[in-house]
Amino acid sequence: MNPPYTRQEEMESLVFPEGYRATLQRLASEEWDGFYVGKRSSIYSYFFFHGGQFLKEKGRLGLITSNSWLDVDYGKYLQSFFLENFKIIAIIESKVERWFEDADINTAITILEECGGKEKKDERDNNVVKFVQLKKPLSHYIPPTLLAKNEKERRKYEEKRWNAVKKLIEATINVKEYHEDNDLRVFPKKQGELWKEGYDERKKVYVGSQWGKYTRAPSVFFKILKRGKDKLVMIEQLGEVRYPIKTGVNKFFYVTKKVIDEFDIEDEFLSHVVKTPKEFETILLNTTNLKKFLFSCPLSKAKLTKLGKNGALQYIKWGEKQVTKARQKTPAGVPWPEVPSVQGRKYWYFIPEIKAADVLCNRFFDRRFFFGFTTKPVIEDQTFYGLTYYSSDQNLKKAQTAVLNSTLMALFVEPAGAIKVAQGVLQYAKDQMGRLITIDASKVSHNTRAKLVRTFEDLSKRRLGSIFEEIDAEKPENVSLDKVKPDRRKLDELIMREILALSDEEQLDIYKAVIDLVKARMDRAKSVGKRKKKIKGIDVDALVEDIFEEVGKGRLMK
Repeated sequence: MNPPYTRQEEMESLVFPEGYRATLQRLASEEWDGFYVGKRSSIYSYFFFHGGQFLKEKGRLGLITSNSWLDVDYGKYLQSFFLENFKIIAIIESKVERWFEDADINTAITILEECGGKEKKDERDNNVVKFVQLKKPLSHYIPPTLLAKNEKERRKYEEKRWNAVKKLIEATINVKEYHEDNDLRVFPKKQGELWKEGYDERKKVYVGSQWGKYTRAPSVFFKILKRGKDKLVMIEQLGEVRYPIKTGVNKFFYVTKKVIDEFDIEDEFLSHVVKTPKEFETILLNTTNLKKFLFSCPLSKAKLTKLGKNGALQYIKWGEKQVTKARQKTPAGVPWPEVPSVQGRKYWYFIPEIKAADVLCNRFFDRRFFFGFTTKPVIEDQTFYGLTYYSSDQNLKKAQTAVLNSTLMALFVEPAGAIKVAQGVLQYAKDQMGRLITIDASKVSHNTRAKLVRTFEDLSKRRLGSIFEEIDAEKPENVSLDKVKPDRRKLDELIMREILALSDEEQLDIYKAVIDLVKARMDRAKSVGKRKKKIKGIDVDALVEDIFEEVGKGRLMK
């Protein structure tokens, strides 16, 4: 099966009537004994819920869907559903291509086998899930679909394709141990371990885990997890990760220097705003490069008049005469003070004071990897999440920010993000950012912390290049420790050698893995197929059905 690639709210607004989402939630709950489905779950989730109802004992179900459920917060509902009702036979992703160009999204094949009920828990827990990464295009594994001249030729082509499908299955699903070669990688993981990984013992509920690392992360990633397990934490354990500011009316609240000069707006009502990663030429933000300011006024118009704050007063009065333009869910002609998202405030033109965060975490990663910071108060817009450390120790905070800007973090960032943008940009939701792992600087010696701070000083002030420029390599085979930019290499060596005790060879593996991961993401975004869901002669829908039929021993769903 190949369900639509869209979220419920998109289906509801574009195709189905209002309330369709709630109807799907209710049906899933009725079919699966009260199972709760999150409101943000994608529409394809319900194909799993409903399709699972048709399985006989040990019957199999396979779908090709967006791979977002592997890592995003709302994916926990599908993960829990799979873990409690099925044996997860395999999850398959491609390293090198997008299977459906039209869908503008990255996909995964999921194959499940019926195994529900409390009495089958041990059977489920002992099942070994195969996380498969295909390293070559589909055309490498499966012969192209060709137009036969006659029945004999058609059978010949069909037999050749079926033999190729069987060979691919043998090389993936039937593998019992970790396997990697030039064609593919298979990472086996016990299903019970996946449950424990995502189960919160304190809350007594399954909260989800990031499964994408098992299909995407290189072997050195797991070596580091093991080697540094006593020093690794999630970012949310170091501080609070917050959503970016939502003004309600950006055209009013975000002002340029030209508007400030035009109305002569007083400085006390203005704050620096960083809107895009491009404004971070260096990791330490140079606020003189910022083009926008946040306007927010906590005073009534009467108070402004009394205090002679005429600039802010006139700007507010101007704003009260403006109306919205039609866009997305916002109708045209609504006066700015009556926009729903500014209601409930003390004054419509006042955004409650926001304390500047310690670190600005990128919501989107392309070719540059950094966690920015500034020495002056700056408010983050929609392309960042603010991280405010729990610790008040300034040296510890500086050391932690240094760690976040090491090349090791690029290795952690790549497998855990969601590729939702057609150009291959890696996207992070707030909960994903909070669950991102890093080294806890408080668990290293004071001497090492001091060295981290000193080493990071120069690196943070110079122009930051792409990861390919920083490591000075476009391909993994071109990586050399001597070619890495000296200041970056010095910081990385402190973390890789002094903190994690990694050898030169292991450090080289990290650099190679980072280059390989980013290059693969870029290349996959560029991959295109023929418009009717074909890749180099392969009908992807037909191929998926072939694989599912073979895996299902004759039928996709028994």
